[in-house]
Amino acid sequence: MNKYYLKSEYIKRIRPNNYKRIEENVKPNLVKKRLNTNEPNKIWVTYIRYIIYNSKRMYLSTILDLYVEKL
Repeated sequence: MNKYYLKSEYIKRIRPNNYKRIEENVKPNLVKKRLNTNEPNKIWVTYIRYIIYNSKRMYLSTILDLYVEKL
C-alpha cells in the first residue's frame, strides 16, 4: 500500500447503548387500548426510531392525535 500511496479508511462502529431500563422512568399506560376520543388534543401518541445512514445515527419521530372528526 505504501508503494501506491494508499491509506486505509476505518469506519467507526456505533455501539448500542447498554443502559438498563429504570422502572421509575416508565410511565403507566393511560390509553389502555382506548384509541378513539371525542375531543381533539386529548390523546397523543408518538413513535421514535433511530436509523443509521452514512455511518450516522438519525432519529425519526412521529406524533399523532388520535381524534377523528366524524362527518
